[in-house]
Parts: sequence; C-alpha cells; structure tokens
Amino acid sequence: MKLSYRPEIDGLRAIAVLSAIFYHAQITILGFEPFKGGYIGVDIFFVISGYLITSLMLKELEINKNFSFIGFYERRCRRILPVLFFIILVFLPLAWLYLIPPAFVDLAKSVLYAVGFGSNFFFHYSGLEYAGVVGMYKPFLHTWSLSVEEQYYIIFPIFLYFTFKYFNKYLFQILSLVLVTSFLFAEWGSKNYISATFYFIHSRMWELLAGSMLAYLEIKKGSRSENKILNELLPILGMLFIAFYIVSYDDQNVAPSLRTLIPIIGTSLFIWFSKKETLLGKVMSLKLLVGIGLISYSLYLWHYPIFSFSRITEFTQGDISKKLLLICFTIVLSIFTYFIIEKPFRDKNRIKTKPFFIIIVLSGVLIVTFNILVVSKDGFKSRMPDVILNAVLTKKMNEDVIGNPKIWWQLKQDSKICWNRSKADEKLCSFHEQNKNKIYLIGDSHFGTLMYDLNDRLSSRNYNFRPITARSFFYFNESLKLHSNGKLIEEYYSRLQERINKIVSESENNIFIFGGASATYIFDKRFYVNDKVLGDPIVNYVNKDNKKFSPNNLMNEFREQIENISKNNKVILVYPTPEIGFNLQYTLLKGRNWKLMKKNPTLFKYPYKKYMAINNELFNFFDTLKNKNIHRVYPHKIFCNTKIKDQCLLHDEKDIFFSDEYHLSIVGARMVNQLLIDKIDNLYD
Repeated sequence: MKLSYRPEIDGLRAIAVLSAIFYHAQITILGFEPFKGGYIGVDIFFVISGYLITSLMLKELEINKNFSFIGFYERRCRRILPVLFFIILVFLPLAWLYLIPPAFVDLAKSVLYAVGFGSNFFFHYSGLEYAGVVGMYKPFLHTWSLSVEEQYYIIFPIFLYFTFKYFNKYLFQILSLVLVTSFLFAEWGSKNYISATFYFIHSRMWELLAGSMLAYLEIKKGSRSENKILNELLPILGMLFIAFYIVSYDDQNVAPSLRTLIPIIGTSLFIWFSKKETLLGKVMSLKLLVGIGLISYSLYLWHYPIFSFSRITEFTQGDISKKLLLICFTIVLSIFTYFIIEKPFRDKNRIKTKPFFIIIVLSGVLIVTFNILVVSKDGFKSRMPDVILNAVLTKKMNEDVIGNPKIWWQLKQDSKICWNRSKADEKLCSFHEQNKNKIYLIGDSHFGTLMYDLNDRLSSRNYNFRPITARSFFYFNESLKLHSNGKLIEEYYSRLQERINKIVSESENNIFIFGGASATYIFDKRFYVNDKVLGDPIVNYVNKDNKKFSPNNLMNEFREQIENISKNNKVILVYPTPEIGFNLQYTLLKGRNWKLMKKNPTLFKYPYKKYMAINNELFNFFDTLKNKNIHRVYPHKIFCNTKIKDQCLLHDEKDIFFSDEYHLSIVGARMVNQLLIDKIDNLYD
C-alpha cells in the first residue's frame, strides 16, 4: 500500500542532501565555511527513512494485516540497488585510469563491501577517519551510511514484526528502550570509540528509531498534530535547530553524540508538525525543493565520487567556480538516473520481478568479479610508471597511499621500537654488540629515517650500531630546557642528553654521527609545508630562567659538545637534506601527476637557492668546526645540481627520494647512507 504523499518531506530531503554536498565540496564564502556541519544531512536521512519504512510496515501490520517480508525487501532492492550498481560501473573505468594500484585495490575492496551492505565495517577497520583528508580521496566512502540503512532494513522488519505480533501491548516501550540504549552507546562511544561509534549501526540506530517512533505515534493516534499554532511554529524551530548545527560545527563535535540530538530533534519536530498548508510547509513544498528531494538518492550517490575524483585529478584545486560547476554536473547526472533508472526500476508494472532480479544479479556478478580481479592482481601494477610503483609498493616505504604517518623506517630490538626511547628504565638500542667499534647515530626524525637501512649495511661490518633518535631532538647541553610547540618537554630530552654525555665520558675511538634538520634548532629556520611556514617554532631552547637562547648561545653549546666528543672520538657531521615543503608521495599519487611523469621523469624539483637560503647559516657554522677528528657528509650533493642545474631532484625514473614534506624515503635514505658508509670505511682504513 502507498503512504499519503508529503511533498514537504521531499523538501527536507533536499535540504539534507544539499547540506551534505556543500560540506563535501568544502564550499567557502569570504573565508567562512557555512556548511562545516553539513554532514548531518545523513542523520536527517536516517530519521526520514525510519519514519517512512515504519509507517509503511505498521499500516500493513495494523490496518491491512498483510505484511510481506518478500514484498518489503523487493521494494528496498528496487529503491537502492539499480542506481548504486550503475554508478559503481560508471566509476570503475575512471578508477582504472587514475588510481594507483594500492588505491585501486582499496576502492575495489570498498565496492565489494558496499555490494555486501558492509562498507561501514570496511572503512572502520581500515582506520579511516570520515572527516579526515584521506577520506576525501576514497570515492565510495559515502556508502557507509547506505550500509547502515541497509542493515537497519534487514534487522528492523524482523524485529518489528515479531514484537508487534507477540508484544504489541509494549511495542512503544520496547522501541523506546532500544532507542535510549542505542543513544547511550553513541554518547559513551563518542568519548571512547569514536570511529566505531560513527560507522556502526548500534550507535546509529537511535536516529532511525526516532523516525520509527514518530511513525508509531502517528499510526496509533490516527494523525499528527492538529494544533495550527504549533504546526506553524515548531517546524520552523526544527529547521532552526538543523541550521544551527550546520553552521555552528567545530572540530570538537563528535557525531553521533549528545550534541547530535539538536538536528535529530529538529528533524522530528519538522516531520511531526509540518503540513503542506503551513507557511514553512508551502516553502518546503516548492517545486524546486521537491524536485531536488525526489532525486536526492541519486544526488547522494553521485556527488561523493565526483568530488573525490576531482581531487585525485586536481580538477578543482580550491576553485569555487569549478566546485559549483561540478555540483551542477551532479544534478544533471542525478536527473538522468532518476528518470532512466530509479523510476523505471521502482515500478513493478514496467520491470517485472523476474527480469529485475536477473538484471540485478548479473550486474552484481559483474561488479564482484571485476573487483575481486582487481584485488587479486594488486590493482594491475603494469598501468603505472616504475617511480609510482616503487613509491608505494616497496614494503619499507610509507604504508598509506597518501602519506599518513606510519613510520616505515622503524627499527626494533626486543620487540621495542628504537625511536623516542628515553625512559629511565629502558636500555638504548644496540645492534651487533659482539663488535668492539661503536657507531652512534644521534638526531631527530629526519635522521631517524637513516637507521633502518644503515643498520642493514653495518651488519656486515665490524661495528656495534647504536641509534639515538627522537622527534625534534638535537644534541645540546642537558641543562637547557626545550619547549616544543608550547609544551615543556625538558625531562623527555634531558634523559637523552644525559645518556649521551655519559656515553661520551666513557667513549674512546668510536664514531658519533650528528645531523637532522639542524638549521631549525639552531637558527629557528622553520619548516615549510605547501609553501607556508609553520606558525609556531618547532623548538625553543631556553635556560633555567626560561630566557630564550640566541643562535650564538646555541652554536657555542653545540661547538662545546662536538669539541669535547672529538677529543677521543671521530665525529661525522651530516649536513641537512632538502625540506621540500610538500608531500611528494601524496602529490605523485594524484592521477594527473603520474600520467604527466610518463612524459617527464624529472617532473618534481626543488630550487637549490631555496635550500641554501634555509641552510646557509648552518653551512657556515658547521664549516667553522675544524678538527682532525671532525668529518663531513654533504647529502645535498647527491640531490642538487646533478641532472638539472640549480635544482634538487626529488625522484628519478624509478624511485622517489622523499616520503613526505621533509623525511627521506627508504631510497633517499640509502643514497645518504652510501655516503656515510664510504666515510666510515675511510676512517677505519
């Protein structure tokens, strides 16, 4: 049976889908993002969906006494699957053209889970943050909400049928109990298990149940509110609730949570009190809004992969005019799929049950088969140039396809990572301890990238290797206090400094290797990311009176330490590598760029003048440290002024030399380590 048509609900659908689209498009007006909370459009859909399917079921159970599970699930299949399968099939060729193998495999897996109504599980267990940068490059991330609805459609009819049949007298109380329980899960999870709470149905069910409760009350009561004043005012209040949430979003918002009650209550007020005869009802029933509401499902399915591929191909690049053009394009496509696919497939008179399922099954088999093939073939690696493949497929490289910080250069001893290891009860890492000659590697994360490969190289030589590396660490006197990004971390680094001092006092005829982003620590030369200097100093060194040390103070401190060490040991100063200021791996993996690299193997470069402008003072200072036991390694000589004059190369035809904005890749580390090994071997000849 059909429900009474409510055009104002289609108008609400329009608001919900437009909010989500503008949110995902990252529309900015005069520096302000008015749709930062636009993701709440999905929650509005949940309430509407719960209301509509429960209304239909309860009318069939209570009035017509002829509820059919087969009929219900067929209607859901007709509503959901045809457009979903069509859009998946449209974007698979684009994935072939523009996605690197790991990203293609990831997309294929997400499609398989989406077809199986489980993409919310896939994205959660992939560790993917919905609002994060990475998610914007996942074309089918938005199917998580579709999976939640589908899971609800599978579970809820069975639950409602048997509850209605055997516990009808307590149906409202049971629904209320489940709603409250789910809400409590959401609120608790928002503080403890944010990702699972966001993606999983147990913490989303209360939003769908809010709509189901409205449907129950309407069926039992026989109608919704008849109070004319409330019908005029409360829908407006509900829309204000929704609008407030959308525009007032901040980074502290976690959804779903207690705060999510604002749009859910707002949506519920609108559904219960709105009528097409009221002022707001007339506005929400305008043909334009209703039309958008009718195509809202197609709009939702189209918009996310369109914007995702626009980012992959760098089509938009923050250009609002291009974003608006894509939105218009999305609307055109949605109109097409609504009239050509949605409407015909939902009409049993036009497409009978048997041919419908034949088409769906064949389409599903095609999608599943192709994506299994993509996974089994590792994303068809042969499509990519070698430099791209090696950037992402080498096991010791950064594991996330766009450069998320999984440290590929981790070196372990006794199941503990040899990184940031400074606790008093911890032993420093020490490898090949049977060897007498000791080599100490001392520095920051830039220097830490060397240790994995360097340890491998030293394993065949007669050296005991001891890496002492930590984030933003540079070796000064232990009396200094170090502030990093406003946080006092004196104790953390003083332990390392104390340990090094103790090692030095007992050391003779060993090798100490110092390096890293040295200009940052001594001269406050800050990191650049996307050509923008980071706002806060990476480090501030201050004395016991919290007075900031000048570069001269710091140079004298370091000079004193190096001179002390070099009395009885050999010192190797490693000059800085370029800090390129943009995520190379991330940049290469954008579809347009790897295609361009087929024609230009040296596409990405870094100006040598820029490198020297940052490090010139440090070069001059290091050059003044003269002693027969002080030796030097110049990494820039292998990157800069080689193939192209006045440029530092960031990759060659086969490999990339940097894994992000400033850290070396395993290949770049090997290049620097070869210089180190040559120097070490010469010292002991």
